[in-house]
Amino acid sequence: MQLAAARYSYYNRSCVLFNIVNFFIIPERSLRRVAVFYDGFNFYYGLKDLKAETGTCLYWQDLQMLSESIIENLADYIPDHKLEKVVYFTADIKSSDARKRWRQQNYFKLIEAFGHLVVRGDYQIKNVRCPSCDEEPVKCQNCSYEMEVPREKQTDVNIALYSLIGAYQDRYDDLVIVTSDSDQAPVAKQIARWFTNDPKRVYFAFPPCQVQNKALMATCSGWCRISEFMLESCLLPRIVITPEGKKISCPREWLEGGAVR
Repeated sequence: MQLAAARYSYYNRSCVLFNIVNFFIIPERSLRRVAVFYDGFNFYYGLKDLKAETGTCLYWQDLQMLSESIIENLADYIPDHKLEKVVYFTADIKSSDARKRWRQQNYFKLIEAFGHLVVRGDYQIKNVRCPSCDEEPVKCQNCSYEMEVPREKQTDVNIALYSLIGAYQDRYDDLVIVTSDSDQAPVAKQIARWFTNDPKRVYFAFPPCQVQNKALMATCSGWCRISEFMLESCLLPRIVITPEGKKISCPREWLEGGAVR
């Protein structure tokens, strides 16, 4: 009887001790929800400049994998995370080159097929204004051709709107913006200022061959540069099978220079 009582007492003390220990154990830290926003044209021109420098075509990117790679490079700031959303901000180009238009739409179709969002702005063709006399349009002296340049519009505004709305609706904890455009500096500054009770942090990832913008670096919680190695590691296969079983092929122009893995 005494032995049974002793065992029962020991069992009770063990249970109490177990509960106390469990009470003071720090629960597993919840994962930080991360959204990655791509400034499409800024990112594209970084890849284009990289191709001009190295001859390597790296347009055929897996944005899911690249986003994870970017976050991994920000691991000192975002140690535990869940990739919540990938959004690609861009505009449909207006070009007489039908093949160029197809390449862009083909890639957008691929992005959307894997559940990512493509937000389209506007793409305008503007006449070139003379820097000397401010006359518009500038014409070729030989053939009188009116010189024009494409202007991408609304992307910066769309990124700012989605960033602020996402923060207010608590869609993310950390936001990574892939750009080197200083127009996004006020976004990072305001989000840091407005969300102090439930801090939202903004990071920047600079595309290759683009300037490491000091204005962005001064307003964000951290930054990194997208390297050629990261891009090469995140290339898609030549033919991609979507979740719905459809095949989307890499454009033949992008196959030159090792555009696929």
